[in-house]
Amino acid sequence: RVSRKLWFAFLGLMVAMALVSGLAQNRSNTAMSRAIDAVADIDGRLASVIRWRGATGTANLMVHGIAITTDEALEKQYGAQLKEAIAGIGKIQEGISAGISDPADKAAMDKIQEIRKRVLAGVGKIRELRGAGDIAASQRFAKEEFTALINQYEGAQDEFIALLERRRDAVREDATTQRIRAGVIGAITALLVFGVGTLLAWWLVRSITAPLQQAVDTANAIAAG
Repeated sequence: RVSRKLWFAFLGLMVAMALVSGLAQNRSNTAMSRAIDAVADIDGRLASVIRWRGATGTANLMVHGIAITTDEALEKQYGAQLKEAIAGIGKIQEGISAGISDPADKAAMDKIQEIRKRVLAGVGKIRELRGAGDIAASQRFAKEEFTALINQYEGAQDEFIALLERRRDAVREDATTQRIRAGVIGAITALLVFGVGTLLAWWLVRSITAPLQQAVDTANAIAAG
């Protein structure tokens, strides 16, 4: 029946278009979901590293103050606060290290930990000099050696922050690329479905009009005797 042919053709095209649209949307949603999860994970780690960097900067200022100050009361106050600060920094660092799986992140953390060991050794030397009452030597050590260690330590942390920021931006860019790719693939597939539908429509029209034309020719022949 003609009506059945038309309905089957129409429903087939609608189902095909729905499938194409659904697959393209699902692909795009999956890519965005993965990107959102990855960005959220990196942002969480960035927050920890930035907090770690801030705590380190504060502790370094305390150490520098201990090294150069001539006020004994201030030196004792900084010393008590520094002990708590170092313990807090160690906990933050342990949490960051536990979540590392990427080789580049591990290499950056290993570099930071190596510098941190030298910084802590420098802190120990400053305390030793202060305990011996040699303030001049403590000040000289802080100026000539410890400041450079602090700069290396904080610089390595800044590099780690920059590394995570670049990775986050790369994840976002990759998600955008995948979304565009999914859209292009969906559009191409839709065009293919449209082309197939056009051919199907042509075949359907021909399958209807050809028999009708034969019937008209037959009727004309009969009418002509």
